[in-house]
This record gives sequence, C-alpha cells and structure tokens, in this order.
Amino acid sequence: MIRRTCPICDTRKLVEPIGPVDSPILIFGWAPGKREIVKGIPWIGPAGAVLESELLRHGIQRTSYRLTNLWLHEPAEIGTKRNRNPLYEKELNWHFSELKNEFVGKRAILIMGAEPTDIMGLPSISSITGTHVISPFIPSSVDVVMAMVNPAQALHDLLGETRLAIDNFATAIARSHI
Repeated sequence: MIRRTCPICDTRKLVEPIGPVDSPILIFGWAPGKREIVKGIPWIGPAGAVLESELLRHGIQRTSYRLTNLWLHEPAEIGTKRNRNPLYEKELNWHFSELKNEFVGKRAILIMGAEPTDIMGLPSISSITGTHVISPFIPSSVDVVMAMVNPAQALHDLLGETRLAIDNFATAIARSHI
C-alpha cells in the first residue's frame, strides 16, 4: 500500500486513521509521534499502548474503534505571534476538515489532549478530563463526546487521571448501548 502525502506541503507522508470506517466509536489525539510516522500507523508508541490497555480493561478492542489524530503528519511550524507560518494555518484547515469527515456516523468520540480540545472549541483539558463535552464542530447526533488528557500523561504519573477518563468513556458507551 502506498501512503498518501499531504496535499498542502506535498512532502510529508500521512499517518492515516485505522480501524473500521463504520465503527460507531472514534478516538483521536493531536499528531503522530516519531514511531507512528515511521510505521505509518497511529498510536503504536508507548502512549498508544496505555490507551489500548486501558480500553481493553473494558473489553474494547483496538479493532472495534476508529483511531486517528487531528494532524495526519507532524504539524508544520506555527511560527511566531508576529510572523505566523501561513503553511501552518493552511495545513491545519485541511487536516481539520479530514478529521470532521471522520465524525460522520459516529456515536461516541473521545478527544485526547490539550491541543485537540482547544481546536474543538473546548475549555482547558484540566477542567474537562473524563467529562461529557459539547463541541460546535461535532454533530449533535453523536451520543457520547468526552475529553481526556493525552494518554502519554500516564507515563508521567497521571495513570489515575487517564484511567478515570477511559472508565467514564467506557461506562458512557455501555449506557448508550454503543
């Protein structure tokens, strides 16, 4: 399989979403890490292992949900407040539109990390981790929308916060019969 490149910068290979397109569950973070970029598969590094093991505690297997990032490659340099990189904004808009296409048909969405929650128009991640949220960008037809810290935080003594958020997400999915 040949990996697509970004149509904006035309050089970076994309780390495409994985999991069933028709899955009712979408989980996404900010951007792929180095390991994910090399392999072309999202969430296969240490943070992905935390995510996968915490979801498995609830019987939610990696093959049952759609998994991706807002950015499908390493983000472009943002620039400075005075001298913004126009490529950054152009690429961000394209990646964001790709992500919004992933929302179609979903019934549960888990947003991971501070940057994605900010882009989704949500309050600070520290105030909403593990709670139901409403984003102006997510269709109202989605039953469960939750936010949590990036699972990488579990690697830095925040496993409890990560676990609680995933527990809440899994409970909400079960209650909604998803």
